[in-house]
Amino acid sequence: MSKLTDKQYKILGRYMSTYDFVACNQLEKEAEKVLGKNWEAEDDIEQIDSILEHINVNGFRVKYLEDTDQIEVRETDSFTTDPLFEWFNNFVDYVGNKNNNLYNEACKYADEREEDSNA
Repeated sequence: MSKLTDKQYKILGRYMSTYDFVACNQLEKEAEKVLGKNWEAEDDIEQIDSILEHINVNGFRVKYLEDTDQIEVRETDSFTTDPLFEWFNNFVDYVGNKNNNLYNEACKYADEREEDSNA
């Protein structure tokens, strides 16, 4: 995932509708490109998500917050930016380098556990 620009960081927040989102972020041109000329707000979540995908593919998540009756725009969570991800990578590399059979057995075990939980 690419880093967000300053303009894109300003997009993060809560909105009441597609109209509110577009107006607050001065995205009238982008809205027309994505939703068409003379667009009208219909499915706010879908429309906001479509505009955001046009701006930065997979860069944002849009969610309806029932308790506040607002639409939240946040940055996509990226596990790969978490320090824990780096730790897991180092751990797997170490085990694979020290004992490849143990690594392969662990992968098989994890795959089987995942299959059991999805059944």
